[in-house]
Amino acid sequence: MPERYQDLKFSIEVPHTLQDKTKGYYLTVKAAEEGHLDQRFLQRVRKGQKVHCTTKDLRSLNQQLKESLATIMTLSHKAVQELLRTVREEMGVLYAIADSVSLLDVLMSFATTVMLTENWQRPSLGETDSPIAIQKGRHPVLEACSSNIFCPNDTFLQKGENLQIITGPNMAGKSTYLRQVALICVLAHMGSYVPADFAQLRITDRLILLSGNDASDLNTSSFMAEMRSTAFILQHMTNQTLLIVDEVGRGTSSIEGAALSWAICEEILSSDAYCLFATHHTPLAQLGSMYASATNLCFSMALENEGSENADQRHTLSAGSCTEVKYGITLAASQGMDRDVIVKAQSIAAILLSISAQEEGRKRRSEEEEESASHELASLLLALPNSTLSDSGLRGYLRDLKARFF
Repeated sequence: MPERYQDLKFSIEVPHTLQDKTKGYYLTVKAAEEGHLDQRFLQRVRKGQKVHCTTKDLRSLNQQLKESLATIMTLSHKAVQELLRTVREEMGVLYAIADSVSLLDVLMSFATTVMLTENWQRPSLGETDSPIAIQKGRHPVLEACSSNIFCPNDTFLQKGENLQIITGPNMAGKSTYLRQVALICVLAHMGSYVPADFAQLRITDRLILLSGNDASDLNTSSFMAEMRSTAFILQHMTNQTLLIVDEVGRGTSSIEGAALSWAICEEILSSDAYCLFATHHTPLAQLGSMYASATNLCFSMALENEGSENADQRHTLSAGSCTEVKYGITLAASQGMDRDVIVKAQSIAAILLSISAQEEGRKRRSEEEEESASHELASLLLALPNSTLSDSGLRGYLRDLKARFF
């Protein structure tokens, strides 16, 4: 407490100095001691069991403090503005230094990675007609972060064989494989070695990733955002583009999603753009038998034993297409879902598959009956020129055929 207030005699405590953003510094005493305060203590305000007050000297000190702070802010602002004016004159030099440091950092990172990591090879870049050929390619980030041994896969795309349709169950490795190829392509174009035993790539003008899981526009549905992105990509891809398509068409019905994916694939096949197309729409595998430029690849997964809920994710890419439909429930069971829910899901899936098989059988029988009726009608109509019926009899005969077949 300042010496000028030491003549006060308080039986319990002396005033304490506190600070507030609006009032500045002020004094406080217990409410029971308010009677000991003389006329020097002004603006007394009771706050619960405390009394807040001030003095002329304290108000003067608060005002001096405000003025000092204002002066400090003014001088600081002036100093900062002078510094900015000096920096602006040398901004080009600073940008050049930043670019040089960042380039050195990238090169050092590349060199360190190659020296400390096994099986990174120097890629070769070819011209327009060069293939993308990667032997035992790996995902550089997952390989560095995971303690497990990464399962490598090969990649081959060339002109006349520019579309890979990749199927497989969830978590089999489709998305990892797509991003792996994209990262190897980016690293090669940056001048780095790549995580593969061998890599030959063609110079790519743009790399485009389209994922059905992305919904960056919060004002639209995920499907609308996906279709908008797809339309933009199809309009701007070139023969030098590498397309990475991951699960397109899942935001609508399975029939519409498969139809849209099919049409997108045919549009890509009409160009020389290289494309990796991962999908759960198994009908797209038929493109592999219809177009020489389309190749079917799949990631397989196996159960440990018949009826087991433990799946062996092999993460190995092989030729062919995945037609299995039972792994979704198996994967759900392996993630700890309640046993009763899994059993019920399995029974419902069996019923739905049975209904689907019955409907397919009825459809097949209906088509066969329709084809048989068409042949019979055609035979009867072809025999009419040799008929001896009169005009009225012929008209009646045709009416009978119409009633029978239509």
